Amino acid sequence: MEAQYGQQIRKMRKAYKLTQVELANKANISISSLQRYETNERQPTIDILEKIASVFDMSLGSFLWASPEKDKVIIPIVRQTDTSSDKPNIWFTDLQHTIENAGYRLTFEGDILQVYYPDGILNVSVNDLMELRDSINNCVELELYRFKMKNMQNFKPNKDKP
Repeated sequence: MEAQYGQQIRKMRKAYKLTQVELANKANISISSLQRYETNERQPTIDILEKIASVFDMSLGSFLWASPEKDKVIIPIVRQTDTSSDKPNIWFTDLQHTIENAGYRLTFEGDILQVYYPDGILNVSVNDLMELRDSINNCVELELYRFKMKNMQNFKPNKDKP
């Protein structure tokens, strides 16, 4: 069975209050193609999905798993809070999904970010979250290196890189 992305594209477009024309223009795709994607008459390529996700300042993974009802509230707050990144939503939304996949929850209460643990709630700043993100990224890099070393017999180096 082929994946159907139309419903997610439409939900996100509507959550961000974009018309089909606006989304198509921002993603640099034709309006007729977008209409066909949203009705599942046609399936977008990965490149097209990445273009659409970038309109929402999201990675492809975050876009495909985003809950518009939740993310449309969180993303504008992050845009206002963190001006140090060209695309503040990407790191925040990815981190939010990582936290939720680990069985925790990340929310806003007023201007305060909160991480919900089984035994309580931790109030944190955007800078604290950025440090957590960097730590997680470092762990992932280390684990990917270990994974590569463990499975080196299956590794095929790129021919164009020394």
